[in-house]
Amino acid sequence: MGEDFIADRRIAEGYGMHRPFLHKQVLEMALSDEQRTGAFRQGLDVGCGAGLSAKALGAYCRSVTGIDASGEMVAAARRQCQEPSYTFRHCRAEELSLPADSFDIVTAAGVTDWVDEAGFLTGLSRVIKDGGILLVYDFWITDRMEGNSGYTDWWQTQYLNRFPKQTSEHFCNGRGWSEERAKAMGFAADRSASFVLRHSFDREGLVRFLLLQSNVNAWIAETGEAASAKCWLTQTLTPVFNRAEEVLLFDGYYRRYTYHGSKRDFGAGQGRTDVGGICGGVFSETAL
Repeated sequence: MGEDFIADRRIAEGYGMHRPFLHKQVLEMALSDEQRTGAFRQGLDVGCGAGLSAKALGAYCRSVTGIDASGEMVAAARRQCQEPSYTFRHCRAEELSLPADSFDIVTAAGVTDWVDEAGFLTGLSRVIKDGGILLVYDFWITDRMEGNSGYTDWWQTQYLNRFPKQTSEHFCNGRGWSEERAKAMGFAADRSASFVLRHSFDREGLVRFLLLQSNVNAWIAETGEAASAKCWLTQTLTPVFNRAEEVLLFDGYYRRYTYHGSKRDFGAGQGRTDVGGICGGVFSETAL
C-alpha cells in the first residue's frame, strides 16, 4: 500500500474526526519551559495530516503553517483549523518553498520515516531561524489496555491474524533519521524522552480508530470490504470491553533540537552508513 493510503478521502476525514488528540500531551511535555500562548511568532508543522498536530502547535504560536504531501489531508486540515492564524499548503517536506528564516519552531509528527532525510534537513535549515526549535515526535497504538489482558490476547491472536502488520518498506529505501546528520546540519539535540500516553475509548470509538490503521486499510483496499471490517471489529471487540470505556495505551517519543545556523554543514555525512546513511540511525517505527 505504501504512502498512497494517505490520499484517500475517507482516511483523511477520519484522521480529523476519529484519531485522539494526543499531540497536545506531547507538546506539553516537550515545550514545558515555554509559555503556551504566543511563545513563538511563526510555527511550521511538517506532515500536518488532518490538522491535529497543527492545532496543538497553534497553542504556542501566533501563526502556524502546515504542509502535507496529501491534498486530501490538507483539505481536512483546513476544515479542522479554520482560524485565520492557520495556513495550509500541499507540498512535500523535501520541497519547502517557503520564505527563508521564517519559523521559530518546526514540528514533525510521525514523518521522519517517510521523507528523504537529507532533503528534509536541507530545506528545513533554510526556513528555520537561527536559534529555532525543531521537535520531532511520534506515538503509536499498542496491544495494551489498562487492567485488561483480554485486549492483549485479542490483539495478538485475532486482530493481527485478520489484519497482518504491514512491512515497512520505506525503512529499506534510504529513509529514517540520523542523529549525527542532524547535528552536522546544525541541529543540536536539547532533550529527548520516551513516554506512554493514555486515551479512553468506548467500543464504537475504538472501532472507528482501528479502521484508520494502515494494516486494516491495506486489507480493505485488497478486499473492498470496509463494512465487513467494521462488523468484524465490532463483534470481536464486544467481549473485550468490560466497561463502557477502556483506557488504551500508546507508546511514543520526542526529540527536541535547537538550530544553530552558523554551525551547519550542508551535505556532511550524506549517504554514509556510519553516520546514518542507508537505513542507519532510525530511532522509531511507524505506527500500524
